[in-house]
Amino acid sequence: MGNKISKTKKITIRLGILFTIVFLVGSWVASEVTLKAFRRSLNITPESYGIPFERVSFLTKDKYLIHGWWLPGVKQDKCVILVHGIAADKTYMHEYFQFIHDAGYNVLTIDLRGYGENSFSSTSISYKESDDVNAAVLYAKNRGEKFIGVIGRSMGGASSLRAAEVNRDIKAVVSDSAFAELKPTMVIYATKIYHVPYFPFVPVGFFLAELRSGYKYKEANPIDSVKKTPFPVLIFHGDNDKKIDVENAKRIYEAASGPKKIIIVKNAGHVQSLAYAAKEYQAETLNFFATYLK
Repeated sequence: MGNKISKTKKITIRLGILFTIVFLVGSWVASEVTLKAFRRSLNITPESYGIPFERVSFLTKDKYLIHGWWLPGVKQDKCVILVHGIAADKTYMHEYFQFIHDAGYNVLTIDLRGYGENSFSSTSISYKESDDVNAAVLYAKNRGEKFIGVIGRSMGGASSLRAAEVNRDIKAVVSDSAFAELKPTMVIYATKIYHVPYFPFVPVGFFLAELRSGYKYKEANPIDSVKKTPFPVLIFHGDNDKKIDVENAKRIYEAASGPKKIIIVKNAGHVQSLAYAAKEYQAETLNFFATYLK
């Protein structure tokens, strides 16, 4: 009898140790997925469109070096900053190069921290990236730009909305496929895209990610930014977005306290609105900037 109890205890202890190991490893993996900047790039530059450009760089307030491309336009005091989404870089904003530049604007397209030509860094999915956008705005100001607009997609849209909350030099924001709140979006990405089981790994993974990085995900909600500060915002979102549901766009629109317009593009998936409705997207964007960048 005693031997049976001893064997049961040993099995229980071993299972407990195994569960603990799996739990810790799974939670660490969840935190890695949360923090890792998955780097991808396209073999495209402004020269692919026949547009001359300058390679530029500048520091954020926490001394991180941001790289970008400056496309000089004919409007000497007007600039549009392009901000990419997660797992991308400035090359992924190439669809905007021509029609924004052809309208005469100076264009600054940047790599967010951890992406593109920048040094390796964890991503904060807009918590710190809003500082990258603000650094780009300051760089444009130092080049003499007085009227500055921003176009951001997905994480870039969220980062741009958060930057505009505190930066009055941003006169207008075009937000494409942005999330309204960060944590619910992180849960969707972790579970549906990276296939990390929610319980118990995701909650603990988020805790570890915050502990390791110092990021405060609860503070990175674009819906709060548009409530607090009235600034012009043009919102695009596809009604077939499987990554960030279109309800996010509707919530941001309802919460926005400044001039606002929302355009839901039929059948478009995540960051596909420009591809599915190019003429409308370009016309609405240029009209928006013509109205507010003056």
